[in-house]
Amino acid sequence: MFEERSGRKSVPQRVNDYITSLYPKAICNVCIAKGTDLSDKRGHPAQVTAALATTTDFVRTMGKCSICKNEKQLIRAARRRSKPKF
Repeated sequence: MFEERSGRKSVPQRVNDYITSLYPKAICNVCIAKGTDLSDKRGHPAQVTAALATTTDFVRTMGKCSICKNEKQLIRAARRRSKPKF
């Protein structure tokens, strides 16, 4: 897993892990920023979720955020991530 030099996970990996941990709930970018402790509440999460939404692992929808309950563009994991088999 890619980690920054500080030993902390990269922002995209933190966002990916957070969204996946909430499966099957959909969440907005502001709540992602709060849940992953990002200082940029809109820009950075929007960039990461836009990239994640291009994969088959995530789905973008319009609806009510499962955390803040506001009507917004949301993202959710398409399926629960299985544990790697080592």
